[in-house]
Amino acid sequence: MKLRIHHIGYAVSSIEKSIQKFEVLGYKAIGEVVDDVSRKVRIVFLENSGVHVELIEPTSNDSPVKSLIEKNGPGTYHICYETKGLEETANKLSKQGFKPITSISAAPAIDDRRVLFMYSRECGLIELLEVG
Repeated sequence: MKLRIHHIGYAVSSIEKSIQKFEVLGYKAIGEVVDDVSRKVRIVFLENSGVHVELIEPTSNDSPVKSLIEKNGPGTYHICYETKGLEETANKLSKQGFKPITSISAAPAIDDRRVLFMYSRECGLIELLEVG
């Protein structure tokens, strides 16, 4: 099982305001804002020196990201790892105590590549992203 960091996800209240702050840090948007209707969020990716961040803004009051921001404030939400065999990696991580919290689904902001979110008390939330 080989995992490579793809991006760090940030839960934010306003994508537009957050883009401005990340630009001060040297980041540039690398695409348009995408509505992810099934996850009830808007997403945009930024890049600085090969490091990618994903800004995630809730679009409704029942978005899980909305409740996270209300509880903890904006900030780091997850780390996304690329993997070649999504199911195989998920099975191996499950044996190590990671729990899937979503089903495998397409990610509109990442060319509809398949993703799975998993959680571990020791590591927090991770996203697995299938390499094409």
